Amino acid sequence: MASRKKKFMYAILTNHYFKVGEDFIQRLGYGVTDYLSDGDRSRVKGYSKSSGGEQEFFMLWYSPDFAVMAVEKLLKQRLSDDCFQIHGEDTEWISPYSDITPEVLVEMIEQCAKDLNKPIYRIKKEFLPFKDADWQDMLNKENIETYPERYLENYKK
Repeated sequence: MASRKKKFMYAILTNHYFKVGEDFIQRLGYGVTDYLSDGDRSRVKGYSKSSGGEQEFFMLWYSPDFAVMAVEKLLKQRLSDDCFQIHGEDTEWISPYSDITPEVLVEMIEQCAKDLNKPIYRIKKEFLPFKDADWQDMLNKENIETYPERYLENYKK
């Protein structure tokens, strides 16, 4: 993980499918980032460009004090048996053979935050799923920190 301080955590359900038995399972993952969209950079579009298909974050959290970094660290420990390995290295992609669903992943992320007593706030549903569409340009650190009640669920000062 890069050393930059990160304020956003995301959950992604890609447009990629893996055949497991007779079923097709979408690739589920998570991560943290210091930006969603910043000029020519877009975190979600980066996934899209490298995968050849549009991607979206189905859930986003924000933490003004970088708490998502501690949450991600604990989550990695709790998901160590469920994450996919690529070339022998752990990733933040859930194995298609795991029983972890998108709903369970969201619950686990929020439980990690609760267990650590770290405040993370869900981005309001009206801004999700995040695809970095033009209408989502206002979803950035500056606006969220200036108007947290507008963008965050259950925000408390």
